[in-house]
Amino acid sequence: MAKSHYPVLFIVSLAVGGILGEWLDLDGHFNRLLQRHAGQSSLGQGLATGILLYCIGTLSIVGPIEAALRGNITMLLTNGMLDGVTSTVLASTFGIGMILAAPVLFCWQGSIYLLASLAQAPSVLP
Repeated sequence: MAKSHYPVLFIVSLAVGGILGEWLDLDGHFNRLLQRHAGQSSLGQGLATGILLYCIGTLSIVGPIEAALRGNITMLLTNGMLDGVTSTVLASTFGIGMILAAPVLFCWQGSIYLLASLAQAPSVLP
């Protein structure tokens, strides 16, 4: 943020995102979908919690972009360690089925990595 030319953009983006999320009732839709498909299953509740924690975090989005554009995997490794600790805690509560969140996270971060690689400006052509 210190080098940003638009420091207020971050705050405006958060406010607009919060307002849009509330207007679209994203939380309500998610909870209804979860109740419809998972019912009262603790594994379903755990998977929903885990997937949201793993995929919505900043490192889960910025890490693959940084790796694709600059080849720096530090953020991905940091995110992996944090997700490892979180998954251990969630597995102690919801069971070994929490491992089912791993393919979702792989697809999420893999698709961000691929999109960032494709969107990268082409290098100087020979």
